[in-house]
Amino acid sequence: MIPGIRRLSRLRQVVRFEKRRKYLPVGSTPASLPARLSNRTTCFLDRCVTCLNDVDLAMTRSLLILFTCAGLLLACMPREMPLGKQAPGKTAVSEAATVLQVGDIDALKRLLEKGPRPVTVRLEPGTYRTLSPLRIVGIHGLRLEARGARLILESPDYNVIEIRDSSQVSIIGIHARHAKPSGPAGCLGTVIQIENSQSVEIAESELDGSGTVGIAAYDAPDLLIRDNHIHHNSAYPVVYQGPSVTLRGNLFQANGNGNRIAFSRTAEKWPPAHNIGEDTRLPGLRMEGNRFLPPR
Repeated sequence: MIPGIRRLSRLRQVVRFEKRRKYLPVGSTPASLPARLSNRTTCFLDRCVTCLNDVDLAMTRSLLILFTCAGLLLACMPREMPLGKQAPGKTAVSEAATVLQVGDIDALKRLLEKGPRPVTVRLEPGTYRTLSPLRIVGIHGLRLEARGARLILESPDYNVIEIRDSSQVSIIGIHARHAKPSGPAGCLGTVIQIENSQSVEIAESELDGSGTVGIAAYDAPDLLIRDNHIHHNSAYPVVYQGPSVTLRGNLFQANGNGNRIAFSRTAEKWPPAHNIGEDTRLPGLRMEGNRFLPPR
């Protein structure tokens, strides 16, 4: 205890004792306590106690104001955004994830090579030409928003976008394709290829031209392909091999294989067991609101 407060506490004890001893029989006061105080001294002590009570009240109010201000200050301090966890089966990254704006394809590739924490990346509108695929590998929690962005891979032998060993990845609004091949072999790469990845979403995108397959997915459970325009791919619009995929609201047009998707629930053999040109329900396959159109 602080010395000053200790003395004040002792003073209160003396005053309380002095008030009580007026009612004690003569000679009953312990010898260790001070002798009876004069009336003037008692009045003085009473005023001291009143002042001390006033001091206590003022101090309490000051501490209350201090703690309130400290709480408000802590509440207003900037905090790191939580990296919200995704519920099972969801594909979009949490809204609480960090948002990054990117206007350069090489900067985007460097960011993805670092394997960022859950993040939303907004690729600015424009045409981006590249010599190597956009690779998303080992990333768990990514939302790539690319409305108005056109990604063109100059090499016809590679996939435009590759997603491997990842989860909770969404690609929204991108226009992806290969450059037109100049040789007789044509294009050998897929526009988007997905391998060993869970809860991936490809949405509101245009995947076309010079790609053998619009979307090829192998061992990609809970894949969602929605509201895309997939057209003029030379082999298939979509190839999917197990175990569960949803196709909703897509437009398939002028693709190879008679504009039919290829589906099998497992990847044990090639080609897939089913060629589908209309909305169908099979174990592991859910289709609704898709359109299959012939060439214009």
